Amino acid sequence: MAILTLLSIAIILNSLAINSPIIGLIVGLIYLFVYGNKLGRLFFNNIKPIYQRLFGALIFLCLVSILGSLAYYFYKINNAIFIIILIGLPLVIESLTRRVEQKICSDAKQARDDKAVILSLPKDTAQQKLATISFIVLTAACFFLLIHNSTTNAIASPWHVLPKYFFILFGIATIILIKILLNASARESLKLFFTIIYFFLFSSVAYFIYKIGFGYDPFVHLATMKHIWQFSTISPTLYYYVGEYSIIIFLANLFQISIETINKILLLLLFSIYLPTTLFFVYANKLKQHRYLLPLCALFLPVTFFINTTPQGIACLFSLIIIFLPATSYPATTYKLLLSLTTCFIHPFFGVPLLLYSLYSTFSVVNTKKSIKIIAQTLCAAAALLAMPLMFLANAIINGKKIRFNFPALSSIFNVQPITTKKYFDFIPDLIHAIGFNWQIIFLTISIAGIIILITKKRFQRYAAPTMFAAIFAINYLAMKFFMQYKFLTPKEVNDYIGRIADLSRYFLLPIFLYFCSWFLYNLLANKPIRFSTLLQPTILLPIILLLLQATSSFYFSYPIFDNYKNSKFYNVSAADIETVHFINQNQLDIVTLSSSRGGNNYIVLGNQMLAAAALRENGFAKYFGNEFYYSIPSANTDGFYKYYLQMAEKGPDKATAIAAMDAANNVTLSPVEGVDQLYFVMNNYWHDFKKITEKAKTPPNGGANWWHEINNGQNIIFYYQR
Repeated sequence: MAILTLLSIAIILNSLAINSPIIGLIVGLIYLFVYGNKLGRLFFNNIKPIYQRLFGALIFLCLVSILGSLAYYFYKINNAIFIIILIGLPLVIESLTRRVEQKICSDAKQARDDKAVILSLPKDTAQQKLATISFIVLTAACFFLLIHNSTTNAIASPWHVLPKYFFILFGIATIILIKILLNASARESLKLFFTIIYFFLFSSVAYFIYKIGFGYDPFVHLATMKHIWQFSTISPTLYYYVGEYSIIIFLANLFQISIETINKILLLLLFSIYLPTTLFFVYANKLKQHRYLLPLCALFLPVTFFINTTPQGIACLFSLIIIFLPATSYPATTYKLLLSLTTCFIHPFFGVPLLLYSLYSTFSVVNTKKSIKIIAQTLCAAAALLAMPLMFLANAIINGKKIRFNFPALSSIFNVQPITTKKYFDFIPDLIHAIGFNWQIIFLTISIAGIIILITKKRFQRYAAPTMFAAIFAINYLAMKFFMQYKFLTPKEVNDYIGRIADLSRYFLLPIFLYFCSWFLYNLLANKPIRFSTLLQPTILLPIILLLLQATSSFYFSYPIFDNYKNSKFYNVSAADIETVHFINQNQLDIVTLSSSRGGNNYIVLGNQMLAAAALRENGFAKYFGNEFYYSIPSANTDGFYKYYLQMAEKGPDKATAIAAMDAANNVTLSPVEGVDQLYFVMNNYWHDFKKITEKAKTPPNGGANWWHEINNGQNIIFYYQR
């Protein structure tokens, strides 16, 4: 209790008065360490302390997420709620831990294990020390290059700003990590630590390269959290995503670090720490040396969802943890249920199916009649079969949207895409891209091979539940892709939403995929000493080459690509976009001050999606006309502002189109006084017809703009129209 009192006083004083990030980090990390450790011992009192503490910290964040969400639904999220959770949650933990007998181990080995994971060289051969030092140096060099080459410019791919030798360093670091993981004398904690560092390198390219931020969704969530931070709630009331917002707002209060900073890095840290830790823990009792490579094999799935913080990304991470945790004990099933419930508050589209799977797993360890188990598990599976279509349908009905049902021809359902290949007669790039383009087919083929091996070895029973739920979500995917039409979504949004169900189905196949990898590696590496002198032996060299190829391909394809093989057509929010937003803000202030034009400060901006993201970052949800944000955003609404942006950007700007866009905004305003008579049209210099469109916009009477202004030496050009 004394610790709780001192920590609480320090955190509250820092949060309300001092506002020091340094103090916040020190006392905040101690706070999470203390109560994460207590929760870990409470849930898992018979596993290694390293896993206890890490799992306990995640359990603590889950409880913060649930409590914060409930506070939002029934009240609001403010300083009072932060203090109540800060003090109340530890009080409950202290009360529970007193009632549970804790085993106190005093032997030297346990004391060593009980220490935090630290970087220490294994006391072994010079070669092994050299491998450890080399991995540290190489990964440090990779991080240095990422930091050194960070940019605020709009770029098509992060690989454009990094030197080509970055991948050479990454490849050598991968090979050395494989050697360390296969080293029988290296400590498990060291292997885990280096694997976490490698996962962070894998997922942090966007974090370091894109200074302002990466993607569009994170800016929407950031604007929402800033609004809740300022006003304690947001209207209309959100019924999803709040679980993530609760965690980030709590951590921002705890550490006194900006919401934006935490929002950028949270998922990267959770992914880098908890996926390898979960895999190490799951295979801990069966680890022969080759199984330490399985976390690297898991990276065959692109980490696109884990490179920036979104509710979907956290839901995907929790999915993987839940799927891999064995249903063999009450602590594990309780942990799975808690993660599933938290996911419901973060992203119910994944949370509800995961909760059904966790309940299914729980009934396998419940001490009750077999008939009751069968009935309960059958109900869970049946509910999962209908869960996603029904949730999507219910959400559409609640929001006044229409979903049409379609009965396509069978040929469209079974129209399998052929294997994609592009050859430029450059062997290594051709091979990397062949893997990247066809990873889904490769993954499914290996998973099917794993199922066949499991059946022949009579070991399939353990993997029956994940396989069944993989099939269930595959059926969900087919039903929602081919039998339902969503007129209120853009084609890209439909592909994204439906594609996530396919991703969830693949996640449930990942344990089988890793089983095949384990079987394959065992047959090549079992009982073979792994030394530098033996690395060129075919049975040792082959898995190293395969792991290197899959890691490099997955790493490359996890981020936007613009090369001879593929163009992702994805640019980031740039400094020019931010300056454009500031310029428009200032210009409107000048207009309001110096002019009495009708509409005052009412205006709309026609630009691409990244410009809207910049506006959300700088201005939040400042202005809406009906349901339309005043910066154009792609939507399925045929009367939305974005269609006018496309007309001007594709066909050429003219005043008639600008006036039509203003009229569309006026149609949803409350009175003529609030009418829109000003419009800004913004072109980015990476637009395919930039020169042609901007020259036309500058030339009257074609453009009809009142004036135009260049941002950052022409990276963006703003055209101003007035009625």
